[in-house]
Amino acid sequence: MRGRASSHWLDRARAKPRSRARRIVCGLLLTYGSLGLLWPFTAMHQRDVLAVGGGTLSDTMHVALGGVTVLLMFLAIAVGATAFGKRFRLYSVSSIVILLAFGALTFWEAPRLQTNLPTPWIGLWERINISVFLLWVVYSLAFLRRRRPGDVPRAVGGLLAGICLWDALVLAAAGRTSVAALALALFGLTLLLQRYVSPT
Repeated sequence: MRGRASSHWLDRARAKPRSRARRIVCGLLLTYGSLGLLWPFTAMHQRDVLAVGGGTLSDTMHVALGGVTVLLMFLAIAVGATAFGKRFRLYSVSSIVILLAFGALTFWEAPRLQTNLPTPWIGLWERINISVFLLWVVYSLAFLRRRRPGDVPRAVGGLLAGICLWDALVLAAAGRTSVAALALALFGLTLLLQRYVSPT
């Protein structure tokens, strides 16, 4: 999905005004998508391991990669906000505000991981953040090409299925193969159900 979004940004950059901003967003989205290939190699240890000093280079790289990913998300939204009219700018600003709010909640809870203290909501905050960004990417497509019937439901359905697939990859990299298999099954089930139930 991110590759398709990047190509649409690039196509419109060649044909429309404000093309410099669109080319920059295209590059940021391509970089963001490419970094996704590194996540399986930067799995974090569980909190009880971190609490006794069992962290390794992969834990450090996970934090660093997360920081770079968040930076790319903010840059793409900020630069993209200047690429279209007022409505898209307002949506982009709203997305940034939500990202800052839930990013702050994540940052506030993160130190508790290394001391093995409960963080019941941190996973939810992280998923809200990534969902806000991915929805921004989907919404931007409405401005990048003429919308045809069924485009938005297909995009939303792809986003939902993609989240399941992403979770399966991350869980598999963390060695949680049984849970990863469940997430993979949910990925297939999500695609199957979209034949009968509209995602929107």
